[in-house]
Parts: sequence; structure tokens; C-alpha cells
Amino acid sequence: MSLKTLVRSCSFACNGLFKSYALLGPSGCGKTTLLSCIVGRLQLDSGDITTLVTRRDEMGYMPQSTALYLQLSISETFVYYGRVFGMSWEDIEERAYILDKLLDLPPRNRIVETLRKTDKR
Repeated sequence: MSLKTLVRSCSFACNGLFKSYALLGPSGCGKTTLLSCIVGRLQLDSGDITTLVTRRDEMGYMPQSTALYLQLSISETFVYYGRVFGMSWEDIEERAYILDKLLDLPPRNRIVETLRKTDKR
């Protein structure tokens, strides 16, 4: 099997809390691979990635596909993923409240399957 270099000589900085950044480029240039390496989903063969984030749950990443259970409500989804990541009930409720206010989410009793694609993301 021949190896292919997916990302070569990449350097950038993102500064500031609650800011959004876009990584743009043509199809197949390594955007998803780079982001997967940054958040720890893929391992580097060489080079370094340095972040100021000390815990993975402090970093946000929105992959192209969603990993949602369509039959759950928004509230049940918060609880499910919160428990998967070992959060307490209080922390789940606090995080859900913050995300609800920050993202202007639909009512929490809405079933995920009925949400618009943008709301699912």
C-alpha cells in the first residue's frame, strides 16, 4: 500500500472564546483530515498540533455527518450524550440551558427527526 501525504506544512492560529472559524478549500485537500487530527479523532504520522485547550470537551467540532438518534427529543439527546461523557445531571441541565440560549434551539420536547438540518447540526 502506498502512503499519500494529506496535509503538508499547515500553520494557523485561532484566538478568542466563542468565535467561529471556517476552513475552506477544494474537495479532497485535507480539511476534514486536519480537523480530525486537531480534535484527536486521527493520529498524526509526523508533526505537532498545539492547542491551549486542556480538555477535549472544551473544543467544539461539527463533522459533516450527525450522530443523532432521530427518535429522541432534544432534551433526551442532551441527557444521552451528557451521560455518555460522564456529566452529572446538574451539569447536563446547565449545558442544555446555555446551548438553548446561545443557539436559540427549538423547544426541547421536539423530536430530532422533525428538526431542520441546520437545527440538527
